[in-house]
Amino acid sequence: MRTIKLMQLSIQDFKSISQRDIDFSGQDAVITGRNGQGKTSIYDALCWLLTGKDARGNQPESEGFEIKPRDRTGRVRDGVMPTVIGVFQVDGETITFKKTFKERWEKPRGAAEARFSGHTTEYEVDHIPRKESEYKRIVGELVGDDVFRILTDVYRFPAAMKWQERRKLLFELCGVQSDAEILAGNAKFKPLQEAAGRWSVDEYKQSIRSQRKAVNGSLELLPR
Repeated sequence: MRTIKLMQLSIQDFKSISQRDIDFSGQDAVITGRNGQGKTSIYDALCWLLTGKDARGNQPESEGFEIKPRDRTGRVRDGVMPTVIGVFQVDGETITFKKTFKERWEKPRGAAEARFSGHTTEYEVDHIPRKESEYKRIVGELVGDDVFRILTDVYRFPAAMKWQERRKLLFELCGVQSDAEILAGNAKFKPLQEAAGRWSVDEYKQSIRSQRKAVNGSLELLPR
């Protein structure tokens, strides 16, 4: 199992943050402050750096994730480049990730001025420019998107994950191979184990539902 520590996070022109450098030094940290002071923006910056989404899973420039800062009138500031740099220590070795959200301007043939044509994202790992696919591969080798969200979102496991996914994860954490192993380890499950026979608990439930459906269908055919 790898040991991953966040050493430093630098944020520029990202949501409500103009410039902020935070030295975590690989330690646990608690960020406090009044509403609207940028606590969530710091969290979103880290999530965007590693997953390309904010803490709620929104893509940049979507209705729920306006990545570019706004001016005093509430209008999105043009010309800025939201940038996040994260310095991590992975098993004692330092690795730096950088992501920049840039405006793309193109000058059509015959046009006098360049026109805004959307946004693009630039990626760097240890100050080396990378393609998006390379960047995602390197990040994924450290921590996958699903694992990252489980570690950073307290609602991910109990609320967002399907119960089948939660059970699979618990099985892996506890070193359990199957339902049969759990049933065999506790005497109170003996009746269920005998009823299920060679089938898994899920298969046994499917069988019961199928039989119940057949019975209900037969009942509908009886004269009333």
